[in-house]
Amino acid sequence: MSPVRRGTLPLPGVRWRGLTIQLFATLILPVTGLLVAVGAAYWHQQAMRSLVGERDQRATASLARALEEQLAHRASVLQGLALRLADGVAPERALASSSYLERDFDAGLAVVSAEGALLGGLPDIDWWQTLLREAGSSWWREAFSDVYQAPDGTWVMLVAATADDQKWAVGAFRPATLAQQTLSAALPVGDTLRVRLLDRLGRPLFTIPGDNNHVAQHPEVAEALRGERGVTYIKGADGEHVVAFSPVHPVGWALVVEESWEAVASPWLHTTQLAPLLLAPLLLLALVGLWFGARKVVEPLQQLEARAAAMAWGDYDVLAEPVGGIEEIQRLQRALHHMARKVQRAHESLRGYIGAITAGQEEERRRLARELHDDTLQSLIALQQRIQLAQLRLEQPEAQQALGELQRLVEQTIRDLRRVIHDLRPLYLEDLGLVPALEMLAQEIQEQRPGLQVEVVQQGPVRRLDPMQELALYRIVQEALSNMVRHARAAWAQVVLRFEDDKVYLEVRDNGQGFRVPESPAEFAHQGHYGLLGMHERAELMGATLTLHASPGQGTVVRLVLPLQGTDSS
Repeated sequence: MSPVRRGTLPLPGVRWRGLTIQLFATLILPVTGLLVAVGAAYWHQQAMRSLVGERDQRATASLARALEEQLAHRASVLQGLALRLADGVAPERALASSSYLERDFDAGLAVVSAEGALLGGLPDIDWWQTLLREAGSSWWREAFSDVYQAPDGTWVMLVAATADDQKWAVGAFRPATLAQQTLSAALPVGDTLRVRLLDRLGRPLFTIPGDNNHVAQHPEVAEALRGERGVTYIKGADGEHVVAFSPVHPVGWALVVEESWEAVASPWLHTTQLAPLLLAPLLLLALVGLWFGARKVVEPLQQLEARAAAMAWGDYDVLAEPVGGIEEIQRLQRALHHMARKVQRAHESLRGYIGAITAGQEEERRRLARELHDDTLQSLIALQQRIQLAQLRLEQPEAQQALGELQRLVEQTIRDLRRVIHDLRPLYLEDLGLVPALEMLAQEIQEQRPGLQVEVVQQGPVRRLDPMQELALYRIVQEALSNMVRHARAAWAQVVLRFEDDKVYLEVRDNGQGFRVPESPAEFAHQGHYGLLGMHERAELMGATLTLHASPGQGTVVRLVLPLQGTDSS
């Protein structure tokens, strides 16, 4: 090896005594290294900031949907009281036998005529006369009233239901109690977390902590009251706060969750912000170590970027395998790995909450299906039989023709009710298994949409799965086909279900117009793809992997792989 001449760098054609190379080595490189390090710290800070914002936005949207489901549940159970009134049961008797509704309507129950007269009320008549004066006349035709102040000083909302437009069942509940039951158990309340639930006029219905100061002054409250959802950042006394907001339909409420994102990310945020500063000395050696930098810095960072993208799709273990590189990158990976574990725990907590909501929803569907089948459907069948007997006894052609029309209307109502019961509780799934249930689902869709061909292909030996797994797979296929019918304008769809020894493979494809798949599941709710979000959450709840492949004009493919553990074949 030839000796290096004094006054030159060990690079051919570059002289050390030149002013340009001296300025580059003594000024530009250090400043560039410092700017890169500071920029990396800033970018990491922004990534942490956005991550906390996305988490809070998803949690707020889920909590808003939970409140909406609770409101829908109250309207649904009140319909039962309205049906009893329509059957001729006296208001006093109907109210006396409705004690099971007290849990949902903690402020009382009442019966109101179509003219607004109070026919009966619990806990007492004076209480309801005061509430109805506050509410005004004919509000019940909108189902949900505004929020009014009850005689005891608490906020109360009224819900109305009717079956014949003659008598209206009215229930009153306290929004604060509803919010306490729904929100407090789901949120990790701490010193930095603030929760606000406001009515459509911006009045606070429920707050955590219990102060109402400056609740409606943030601009995001007005956006949520207009029906918008999103996340924003504001300056607080203890640093920058992330504020997630979402509307609560159909009552026009606004749910706002505010917390300091720096407090959520600490202490790892400050540690990982300092890590890139150690890259500056290495940049000074870039002129003599370009290969080293590319091998030890660039390539590991590219791998880390790819794994971070995989983490966004729920693969939290991808950061555990070392990517190599310099010590600083390894520290960054370890910090990101710890951050991924924190995000995973938060996601698992949210997933548990969503799982509880999903299980409760399915249980409520089963209960409602049983009630419709055991009560309403049987009553319609009895009515049909009475019509047939009446036809046999009458001789007038006009009366027989009228009864015939009535009988056809009852038969159509029975068919519609059976379809609703099947959608709520797929009996073929419970009795025959997943494959026959999917075939029946495809047949029903083809009957509803003439010209649409839906094919179900079963491969491998059929085996019965866990009931919750079968129900989740059925709901995913049902949602995928429903999206295809509503949006894809497809003429053909295929459902492939393949059973293997250690997993189940599911694929739903169509030849519709397709769409642009969001880059990560965090964008599903933001872009309005709530059906895709529900499919993704159901897949995660049972440990399956769900992928979407679609592009405009090229159709859509939904693939799911469910690992099996100890499932017996049938």
